[in-house]
Amino acid sequence: MKRLEELTQKRLDGQLSTAEMLELNRLLERDPSAAAEYRALLQVEVALRNLDEKFDVADAVMAQIRADATATVPELPARRSKLILETWFDRWFLKLGVPVAAAAGLVIAFVLFQQASQPSAVPPPQRSVVQGAKVLRAGKLAATSQLIPKDHLLAESGHISRLTYEDKTQVRLSEGTRLIYQPAIEKVPSGSKCLELLEGRLAADVPKQPDGAPFILKTSHARATVRGTKFTLTQTPSQTRLEVEEGRVDFRRSRDGASVSVGKESFAITSEKGKLIVRPQRVRDGLLAFYTFEEGDGSLLIQDRSGSGAPLDLSLRKPGLFLSYGSATKLTEAIRKSGALTLEVWIEPTDATQTGPARILTLSGPGSRLNVMLAHGPDDKRQDTYLSRLRTSKDADGDDLRTPSRQAVTKLTHLVFTHTSEGASMLYINGRRVASESQPGSLGNWHGDDLKLALGGDPAQDRLWRGHFRLAAIYRRALSAKEVTRNFQSGAAQMAPIPPIR
Repeated sequence: MKRLEELTQKRLDGQLSTAEMLELNRLLERDPSAAAEYRALLQVEVALRNLDEKFDVADAVMAQIRADATATVPELPARRSKLILETWFDRWFLKLGVPVAAAAGLVIAFVLFQQASQPSAVPPPQRSVVQGAKVLRAGKLAATSQLIPKDHLLAESGHISRLTYEDKTQVRLSEGTRLIYQPAIEKVPSGSKCLELLEGRLAADVPKQPDGAPFILKTSHARATVRGTKFTLTQTPSQTRLEVEEGRVDFRRSRDGASVSVGKESFAITSEKGKLIVRPQRVRDGLLAFYTFEEGDGSLLIQDRSGSGAPLDLSLRKPGLFLSYGSATKLTEAIRKSGALTLEVWIEPTDATQTGPARILTLSGPGSRLNVMLAHGPDDKRQDTYLSRLRTSKDADGDDLRTPSRQAVTKLTHLVFTHTSEGASMLYINGRRVASESQPGSLGNWHGDDLKLALGGDPAQDRLWRGHFRLAAIYRRALSAKEVTRNFQSGAAQMAPIPPIR
């Protein structure tokens, strides 16, 4: 055995004398290759002792061995692998004997087998299956439902597209949605599921994820970190919107790293210029009709996005005037049965003073067949106000509820009318109640099948209102003051809810 190996062996056993320590130091200082071999021997020893926590060695000695073994050294000579092999035999076979070495080998093999059989703290990414979407692999269409990293998915029109993972995570894709499966994203923990949403919308139901391996979703504007929740993510060229139904999601803006925690029934929007703010989600309980004007208020068709019953879509009849395609039976029947309702609009008048009164929203038919309406400019003396008119069994002509003067302005405005089954009616502007009165009687005398829903005028295409719509909603119940405030705080910039995953 060379002198270096002999001194190193004594050092490893804690038996090096003071004179031998000085000899070893001189040898290492004079010969760089000897220093490299010395550290290689220590590294082998550290690896061996790591396999057995009960190896009999003083803590101080072991600490010094580890320090020396991890020190920066010159590149090891080419014979390092041979040296390590020789050291293994010297340490275990020649010194301890073949029988003991064989037993040690069995112990090491058992330890390695136990480590391999135990689940790792962070599992590898799970496999997943896609349904109803095209799979593009390396730019070519792949006829498969089994995905591999960097596959591109396109949710086709008229199909229900769904991505399902082994742990029952489900992701539903809206028509036209494009995403990348398991893309290369920086700073993603090992074992995490990853998606990059290029365009469109997805709704996900994610069970609790392993510690250290969250579900990561990236867009051009933001990054969402999910540990277990239900949420919706929308990507457009101008913004990313995150809506959380359950649990909590960390949402970080890409351009500056600003982040928020989005909780249950809340949403956040981020873009290149806008602020990153968390808002409450809108109230959905009792919703009958819902129009977000995503198509633009000059479009020929405005879709009912409530998901309640048959859609009651609107068609453009005149600039700013929309009428339901068919009878508004689903509204009249549901409200007549409940005896309560809410009318809600986000509007931006082009004139603060209007006459007629100009119809903002009305449920009415030919002639004077009117059930309920919201209007602007009730009479010649009070043209800058709003009013509601409601038909009841106690007042077949419809009783008016009016706001104070100077409430109508040429700014974006949240206007709400509610009526309870007990006969209490209220008007709200920007989340604040501005008028209320008792309007007793039931709604059982409401007109029926031939009524239409009209926005911006009446079914006779008269009494037109001048302004722009941003949102309109009708409920079969009276929202509480707290719920009206919640919808106001949610804002006018809304998107249609994605149908639930089934």
